[in-house]
Amino acid sequence: MYCTRVVVVVVVVVVVVVVVVIIVVVVVVVVVEHSSNSSSRISSRSNSSSSSSSSRSGSRSSSSSSSSGSCSGGGGSSSSSSNNIVVVVVVALAVVVLVVVVVIVVVVVVVVVVVVVVVVVVVEVVVVVVRVVVVVVVVMVVVVVIVVVVAI
Repeated sequence: MYCTRVVVVVVVVVVVVVVVVIIVVVVVVVVVEHSSNSSSRISSRSNSSSSSSSSRSGSRSSSSSSSSGSCSGGGGSSSSSSNNIVVVVVVALAVVVLVVVVVIVVVVVVVVVVVVVVVVVVVEVVVVVVRVVVVVVVVMVVVVVIVVVVAI
Protein backbone atom coordinates (compact mmCIF):
# COMPACT_ATOMS: atom_id res chain seq x y z
CA MET A 1 0.00 0.00 0.00
CA TYR A 2 2.81 2.39 0.88
CA CYS A 3 4.68 1.34 -2.25
CA THR A 4 1.78 2.24 -4.51
CA ARG A 5 1.48 5.65 -2.86
CA VAL A 6 5.18 6.30 -3.28
CA VAL A 7 5.10 5.20 -6.91
CA VAL A 8 2.14 7.50 -7.59
CA VAL A 9 3.98 10.41 -5.96
CA VAL A 10 7.10 9.71 -8.03
CA VAL A 11 5.11 9.56 -11.26
CA VAL A 12 3.33 12.82 -10.44
CA VAL A 13 6.60 14.58 -9.59
CA VAL A 14 8.27 13.38 -12.79
CA VAL A 15 5.29 14.46 -14.92
CA VAL A 16 5.22 17.90 -13.28
CA VAL A 17 8.95 18.39 -13.80
CA VAL A 18 8.72 17.33 -17.45
CA VAL A 19 5.82 19.73 -18.03
CA VAL A 20 7.77 22.57 -16.38
CA VAL A 21 10.82 21.83 -18.53
CA ILE A 22 8.70 21.85 -21.69
CA ILE A 23 7.07 25.15 -20.70
CA VAL A 24 10.45 26.75 -19.93
CA VAL A 25 11.91 25.60 -23.25
CA VAL A 26 8.90 26.91 -25.19
CA VAL A 27 9.03 30.28 -23.41
CA VAL A 28 12.76 30.63 -24.03
CA VAL A 29 12.38 29.74 -27.70
CA VAL A 30 9.62 32.32 -28.07
CA VAL A 31 11.73 34.96 -26.31
CA VAL A 32 14.76 34.16 -28.48
CA GLU A 33 12.71 34.37 -31.66
CA HIS A 34 11.15 37.65 -30.54
CA SER A 35 14.52 39.17 -29.64
CA SER A 36 16.09 38.04 -32.91
CA ASN A 37 13.15 39.45 -34.89
CA SER A 38 13.30 42.78 -33.06
CA SER A 39 17.09 43.05 -33.49
CA SER A 40 16.78 42.29 -37.20
CA ARG A 41 14.09 44.97 -37.49
CA ILE A 42 16.31 47.47 -35.70
CA SER A 43 19.30 46.66 -37.92
CA SER A 44 17.17 46.88 -41.07
CA ARG A 45 15.79 50.25 -39.92
CA SER A 46 19.29 51.58 -39.26
CA ASN A 47 20.47 50.30 -42.63
CA SER A 48 17.51 51.88 -44.44
CA SER A 49 17.97 55.21 -42.64
CA SER A 50 21.68 55.26 -43.44
CA SER A 51 21.01 54.40 -47.07
CA SER A 52 18.40 57.16 -47.36
CA SER A 53 20.76 59.71 -45.82
CA SER A 54 23.53 58.58 -48.14
CA SER A 55 21.32 58.99 -51.19
CA ARG A 56 20.66 62.62 -50.19
CA SER A 57 24.34 63.52 -49.80
CA GLY A 58 27.23 63.25 -52.27
CA SER A 59 29.07 60.16 -53.43
CA ARG A 60 31.84 60.52 -50.84
CA SER A 61 29.42 60.84 -47.93
CA SER A 62 27.26 58.06 -49.37
CA SER A 63 30.16 55.61 -49.33
CA SER A 64 31.07 56.51 -45.74
CA SER A 65 27.48 56.34 -44.52
CA SER A 66 26.82 53.06 -46.27
CA SER A 67 29.93 51.57 -44.72
CA SER A 68 28.87 52.84 -41.30
CA GLY A 69 25.42 51.41 -41.89
CA SER A 70 26.86 48.01 -42.68
CA CYS A 71 29.00 48.21 -39.55
CA SER A 72 26.03 49.06 -37.38
CA GLY A 73 24.02 46.27 -38.95
CA GLY A 74 26.81 43.80 -38.36
CA GLY A 75 27.10 44.91 -34.74
CA GLY A 76 23.40 44.36 -34.20
CA SER A 77 23.52 40.87 -35.62
CA SER A 78 26.56 39.92 -33.56
CA SER A 79 24.96 41.23 -30.37
CA SER A 80 21.75 39.37 -31.12
CA SER A 81 23.69 36.18 -31.83
CA SER A 82 25.62 36.58 -28.57
CA ASN A 83 22.32 37.14 -26.76
CA ASN A 84 20.96 34.00 -28.39
CA ILE A 85 24.03 32.05 -27.29
CA VAL A 86 23.63 33.29 -23.71
CA VAL A 87 19.95 32.34 -23.69
CA VAL A 88 20.70 28.90 -25.11
CA VAL A 89 23.40 28.33 -22.47
CA VAL A 90 21.04 29.44 -19.69
CA VAL A 91 18.29 27.15 -20.98
CA ALA A 92 20.71 24.24 -21.26
CA LEU A 93 21.89 24.79 -17.69
CA ALA A 94 18.31 25.02 -16.45
CA VAL A 95 17.39 21.78 -18.21
CA VAL A 96 20.47 20.04 -16.80
CA VAL A 97 19.64 21.22 -13.28
CA LEU A 98 16.04 20.05 -13.63
CA VAL A 99 17.15 16.66 -14.93
CA VAL A 100 19.61 16.28 -12.05
CA VAL A 101 16.88 17.18 -9.56
CA VAL A 102 14.52 14.65 -11.13
CA VAL A 103 17.17 11.94 -11.02
CA ILE A 104 17.95 12.70 -7.37
CA VAL A 105 14.26 12.62 -6.45
CA VAL A 106 13.74 9.33 -8.28
CA VAL A 107 16.79 7.75 -6.61
CA VAL A 108 15.68 8.92 -3.16
CA VAL A 109 12.17 7.62 -3.72
CA VAL A 110 13.45 4.27 -4.97
CA VAL A 111 15.70 3.94 -1.92
CA VAL A 112 12.80 4.81 0.38
CA VAL A 113 10.57 2.26 -1.36
CA VAL A 114 13.22 -0.44 -1.04
CA VAL A 115 13.75 0.35 2.65
CA VAL A 116 10.01 0.32 3.31
CA VAL A 117 9.60 -3.00 1.50
CA VAL A 118 12.50 -4.54 3.43
CA VAL A 119 11.11 -3.28 6.74
CA VAL A 120 7.64 -4.61 5.91
CA VAL A 121 9.05 -8.01 4.94
CA VAL A 122 11.17 -8.19 8.10
CA VAL A 123 8.19 -7.24 10.26
CA GLU A 124 6.03 -9.88 8.60
CA VAL A 125 8.73 -12.53 9.12
CA VAL A 126 9.09 -11.54 12.78
CA VAL A 127 5.32 -11.72 13.25
CA VAL A 128 5.21 -15.19 11.69
CA VAL A 129 8.11 -16.39 13.86
CA VAL A 130 6.47 -15.00 17.00
CA ARG A 131 3.20 -16.75 16.13
CA VAL A 132 4.99 -20.06 15.58
CA VAL A 133 6.85 -19.70 18.88
CA VAL A 134 3.63 -18.87 20.71
CA VAL A 135 1.88 -21.90 19.20
CA VAL A 136 4.80 -24.18 20.11
CA VAL A 137 4.90 -22.86 23.69
CA VAL A 138 1.13 -23.29 24.09
CA VAL A 139 1.30 -26.85 22.74
CA MET A 140 4.18 -27.69 25.08
CA VAL A 141 2.31 -26.24 28.08
CA VAL A 142 -0.78 -28.24 27.17
CA VAL A 143 1.28 -31.42 26.81
CA VAL A 144 2.98 -30.83 30.17
CA VAL A 145 -0.37 -30.18 31.84
CA ILE A 146 -1.84 -33.37 30.34
CA VAL A 147 1.19 -35.42 31.45
CA VAL A 148 0.97 -34.00 34.96
CA VAL A 149 -2.76 -34.69 35.18
CA VAL A 150 -2.34 -38.25 33.93
CA ALA A 151 0.54 -38.86 36.33
CA ILE A 152 -1.52 -37.71 39.30
